[in-house]
Amino acid sequence: MVASERTSVDISTYSGNYPHIPELEDLVTRVVSLSEADMETGDANIIFNGRGFYSCTGIAFRSKNEDTFGFLHAVGSSIRTHTLTEEQLWKLEALEGGEAILVQGPHHVPQPALTKQLTDQFGISVMRTIPLEPLPNNPRLDFFDVIFKPRADKITVVRRLEKRVLTFGGFNR
Repeated sequence: MVASERTSVDISTYSGNYPHIPELEDLVTRVVSLSEADMETGDANIIFNGRGFYSCTGIAFRSKNEDTFGFLHAVGSSIRTHTLTEEQLWKLEALEGGEAILVQGPHHVPQPALTKQLTDQFGISVMRTIPLEPLPNNPRLDFFDVIFKPRADKITVVRRLEKRVLTFGGFNR
């Protein structure tokens, strides 16, 4: 990731909730919080707030018609990787033929079976991966949140311990 594609902001008062973004207030209809193994889809007016990442992978989706978006908080641990539920399979049908962006922390567990299923079953191509570097002083406390804002075409990563935000361009970066 080149430096021009991201910005950093201090958020010393971050509490784990969706950060206040004034330029989006009028456009947002709702914020959806996603815990481990959750998936949601909707239009561009939804903000997807994936919380509590460490070894998991965040996957932002855009349909081929660019009218449906989604986010999956894919489980990743030393014991298991993510298996799609029936409900998630149904939601992925609306994203068929679309694109995905992976957000992977420094402790992510690779998800080759999941990305293969997205490609083979749904024709979803992984556009790129946003890799996060480990924290230099406390790699064991390297938790982060991922916020996908389709209307703004941004993916925001909140590094909890550092109390700062990294913002990356989305699909049209």
